[in-house]
Amino acid sequence: MQVGNVPFGRIALGNAAALRGAYDRGASARKATMGAMLRTVESLLLFQGGQRTARRNAWDAVCDDRRRARQRAEATDILERLAADKPNRMGSLGG
Repeated sequence: MQVGNVPFGRIALGNAAALRGAYDRGASARKATMGAMLRTVESLLLFQGGQRTARRNAWDAVCDDRRRARQRAEATDILERLAADKPNRMGSLGG
């Protein structure tokens, strides 16, 4: 059986494939919409927690920087004392 120039079986198969494709596109669109909705809800619920974590991380970084600066100052002080003391030691050893 033919409809126009196309056999009837091909029209039926074409329509089934077109309908299946439309359903698949609808399902993926629903998945994308659901994922976006869940990400939005998650960001609204967890926003304060994320901000709190960021602040805690920033404060920890500030404390670490201060600790390293203290250690660097102490090391510089020790090296300066050793450098100032070195000529005296050399003089007493050499003489």
